[in-house]
Amino acid sequence: MVRLHPQKLICMQTVGLLLLFVLFAVPGPLPAADAPRLEVEITGIEDPLKSTIRNALSLVREQGHPLLTQYRIQALHQGTPDEIRNTLEPFGYYQAEIEPLLEQRNGTWYARYHVNPGPPVTIGSLDLEIRGPGGSNEVFQNWRQTFPLQPGDRLRHAGYERAKDDLLAIARRYGYFDARLSESRVRVELPQNRADITLHMDTGPRYRFGTVHFSETPLRESLLQRFLHFESGEPFHSGALLELQRALSDSDYFERVDVIPLIEEAEEQRVPIEVRLEIQKRTRYAFGIGYGTDTGPRTTIGIDRRWQNSRGHKAGTRIVASEIRTELNFNYRVPLTPPTTDYLDFTADYTEETTDTSSRETALIGGALTQMRRGWQETLSLNYQEETFDVGIGDERANMLVPGIGWQRVVVDDRLVPQHGWRLAAGLKGASESVLSSTDLAQATFRGSYITTILGGRLITRLEAGASETSNFDRLPVSLRFFAGGDSSVRGYGYQTLGPENSAGDVIGGKHLLIGSVEYDYFWSENWGAAVFIDQGNAFNSTGDFDLSQGAGLGVRYKLPFGLIRVDVASAVSESGNPWRLHINIGPEL
Repeated sequence: MVRLHPQKLICMQTVGLLLLFVLFAVPGPLPAADAPRLEVEITGIEDPLKSTIRNALSLVREQGHPLLTQYRIQALHQGTPDEIRNTLEPFGYYQAEIEPLLEQRNGTWYARYHVNPGPPVTIGSLDLEIRGPGGSNEVFQNWRQTFPLQPGDRLRHAGYERAKDDLLAIARRYGYFDARLSESRVRVELPQNRADITLHMDTGPRYRFGTVHFSETPLRESLLQRFLHFESGEPFHSGALLELQRALSDSDYFERVDVIPLIEEAEEQRVPIEVRLEIQKRTRYAFGIGYGTDTGPRTTIGIDRRWQNSRGHKAGTRIVASEIRTELNFNYRVPLTPPTTDYLDFTADYTEETTDTSSRETALIGGALTQMRRGWQETLSLNYQEETFDVGIGDERANMLVPGIGWQRVVVDDRLVPQHGWRLAAGLKGASESVLSSTDLAQATFRGSYITTILGGRLITRLEAGASETSNFDRLPVSLRFFAGGDSSVRGYGYQTLGPENSAGDVIGGKHLLIGSVEYDYFWSENWGAAVFIDQGNAFNSTGDFDLSQGAGLGVRYKLPFGLIRVDVASAVSESGNPWRLHINIGPEL
């Protein structure tokens, strides 16, 4: 064994400690005092290719690196022309000419590359073939017709790769899980600058839906089965699974819904479907406060039973109280098929309302059948109501048995603050004095709204109309008469203060209604906007006494997560002195 002299050992330990001090006490790498500066310039080509090339260059990525040396710069410069050529090829440029220049001036290195991309390679021929049982399927024919590269087009590798991915995605979406690309090739011929594309796919058999298994919930299996829009044995289509998931989520029964095709467990090309469900809490309590200039401050208290029993019946109670109206409502809903859109409602409602022109107490019981028909929501209803009302001539009492039918449809790009869209609602109702009614009645209503963009803002138009025929108007309840004026009617006037008057000058409502509105709003920031509007219309009994009332004004808009706050100042143009009135409304527009 070799033994070190004590003095040598002490010297070695001292050197080691100094090295450790340098390694750990000095923060970070020592700066390179003579690190060269580097400028890179690309000419002869424009964006976006110019930026693409620049981002691909190693020289650009290492600009400003503390360990960059002149030798590293020179080495990277030698490989830059190949990097440029490799970057241009996916865009169809296979014969690019690059003039490189590297020079140093005043301590700075200048790397310049003049790029002449040359003539692009264009598509010569397309050989797209879908073989197998799915070869005649329309979805693949559509893919062929919309292939992004056509003869004469510049070759773009990204378009070709995207088309391949789309083809395989379509195959999986429509149940061709064994599909494979049997041939996939882009043949580039130089110097002819021609590319021939060959893309063949064997679809294999189309799989079908197997059995659907729902996880255990308090709801009956028979109810869950009614959510299905497909049957076992039908050709597989992933869109049907998305529709199932959306319908189950919209039902409000479930907190979480996962629909999973078990492709690996398929037997005889039948894919079992697993639906994992997490049930919502059975009871939901609601409390809300709001404000509108028509109603004043209002409070809402509600209790909902999301599922009353295993058959999925729902029940709900609402109490709404404001300055002018108190309402107690009970609703019981029975889901039909499909449960999300088709249902039977049973309702009991009691309302007290006092406005500037009338007062009423209304008790109502009824039922309604709601179904979707070709995108339209259709509702058949039968209601019986008893109402005590006063329109300035003392209390009157009436009862009405009112059958009705209504249709409604909403098409919008955004339900809360739409930029484009429309809403239409129409209804017919009637009553006969010979069947539990105080007077005969035939009534039609229509309400439509349309929103579009113009000059960077939104143009909002609205039309509301109604017409009635009755044997004794004095016996017609206030709730079935037409009034105008208010936040959602003719602004500038009080709630339900427009309409025919009696001999004492009291507004008693009318048989008919016609209201139109045009509004333009513009948002100068993400949340804030301003509006200008004109409303006009009235309630009336005949065309001879139709007195058109007009309101106009300005407003401020503010976006909230649940809709818009609309604050309007409107002038009653048709009134003497053009009095102004404030209107505040909160919520969705359609």
